[in-house]
Amino acid sequence: MTGQHPYYADKLSWLADLFGEVTLGPNWLDVSDQRFSIVDDVIVLLPADRCPPGVRAELQRRESSTAMTSPSETKFSEKSSRDSARKWQEYTKILPEHAQEFLSYFDVVDLATLKDQRVCDLGCGNGRWSHSWRRTVAS
Repeated sequence: MTGQHPYYADKLSWLADLFGEVTLGPNWLDVSDQRFSIVDDVIVLLPADRCPPGVRAELQRRESSTAMTSPSETKFSEKSSRDSARKWQEYTKILPEHAQEFLSYFDVVDLATLKDQRVCDLGCGNGRWSHSWRRTVAS
């Protein structure tokens, strides 16, 4: 694979707004002196050993260097990681009731003040908040 990642190729200015100077490759994003893999259009910010098993396998398939596969020094919960991965696989659809859930969850935010703003959802899951944000914010 050569060139730039197809999903992010037209989003370089957004990525630069979020991260600063960036370089986009076919399946990676360089931010300053760090390289982050892109798997299924998701920029993976976690070390490989902290990713769900499917992402971890893909990262290990791509990279044979010890930097990508050695354990991270930061403590984390293996159970939480497994539970989150299971939920991502179980809850894959954005449902109509998520719109009301969004309004309840973000009820402390004056959404009208964000209409000209750019919001980046760096959370976990299927993008249900991003789906609702897209009707509220500029980008």
